[in-house]
Amino acid sequence: MTSFEHAERRVLAALWIDHHGPQRALDPDNLRVDYGIDLTPQTLNAIGARLKARGIAAVIGDNTSVGMILKPIGFPEAQAAALSLIGGSTIMVNFAQKEVIGDGEFGDDFPGSSGWKYMTAKSSPSQRRHIKPHSPVSLTAVESKLLTTTYAITNGDTRQTIEARAVMKRFNFGDQTSGWVIDATKELRSLGLLAITPRDGADEDQLLQLTQVGVERALAALESATSAAMIIALDHNDPEYQIIAAEMVEIEAKIVSDNRLENKETEIARIRLVRALWDQASIRVEDLKIGVLLAVDDLCERTSSAYYNSALLLLASAITNFARTKLGIG
Repeated sequence: MTSFEHAERRVLAALWIDHHGPQRALDPDNLRVDYGIDLTPQTLNAIGARLKARGIAAVIGDNTSVGMILKPIGFPEAQAAALSLIGGSTIMVNFAQKEVIGDGEFGDDFPGSSGWKYMTAKSSPSQRRHIKPHSPVSLTAVESKLLTTTYAITNGDTRQTIEARAVMKRFNFGDQTSGWVIDATKELRSLGLLAITPRDGADEDQLLQLTQVGVERALAALESATSAAMIIALDHNDPEYQIIAAEMVEIEAKIVSDNRLENKETEIARIRLVRALWDQASIRVEDLKIGVLLAVDDLCERTSSAYYNSALLLLASAITNFARTKLGIG
């Protein structure tokens, strides 16, 4: 790894940690004082340009003072950068208490300052085997259905084997049953989520058995499906909620009065839909993530002025922070 790549990794880790606190753009002074990262303007500009080109961070300011904000899509990569610096598989941040806890070693190159605590909590080897430092590979709808159905039939017992036919009886996977059995089970086996015992006969006769990693992934899939449909209340009297609502009104007014903006009517409709969802007394988790947060992020991508980039990214950061701290949505 080159010194530049290492510096970029440290900046990414700092962006990830800072995301857990009040919304702001990390500038050179913040990086130096709060995270012990002192880079030349040329290096910081180059890192900002790379992160912006990859779509994982936005850059605000000019060549003399660059500020960066991590985008939601960049969270997994930034967390992976933090993990790589400690050589661990898990890491957590308590921003209010100024604590970072991980299962690796915090060296001098880990971003931070003297006011923070860095604690190592070792996990057992068996736990570490089942934790991936990067985001898990996405499963297709069929693979996820096969995995969660296997979990439901076996009650998550990794000692139990079942015939693939038992899964087929529980759900309809379409016309090409043999195809999904071959493709989906092979893929789940390659990911270490499922063990397969071949048997004479048709594909439906082979035995399926969950691994411990498969149990954890099935539970995560079930939890995700449940939480997406969950309806949560929005407290309109909460000061943070009101600040976000006011920022939406201000951005809409700016778009309405901006005659230079391309596809102006479309963007007006987008921000008004976001506002309509946010003004509700309650909202589905899926609508909050897609109809509000991702819509704001998409709107930012479609506008190019410094005002929109800054205002919309700060708005997205505020919504993400509100969802995490007030609604318990990661």
